[in-house]
Amino acid sequence: MKAAQDEVKRLEQEMDDMIADGDHENPLLNDLMQRIDSFDQSTFESRAAALLFGLGFTTKQMEKKTKDLSGGWRMRVALARPLCEANSLIDG
Repeated sequence: MKAAQDEVKRLEQEMDDMIADGDHENPLLNDLMQRIDSFDQSTFESRAAALLFGLGFTTKQMEKKTKDLSGGWRMRVALARPLCEANSLIDG
């Protein structure tokens, strides 16, 4: 969740910078808005949980901090991040 929130902040900052530079007609603005929408917080958590479940996580494991997981489970968390981002792009 934290990574998704950070990505939304980064994308919003990128949009703000373009607008501040007077680049209102840049076609990338629409792309940035679509990416932000793909991280819809009302559904992101459930989609992330479904993805983690698919990688073998139990509900109890999902509640743990990454630092408290073993190396193998940390690797699955690392794999989940790009999968979740790709899933957001596909769904968006």
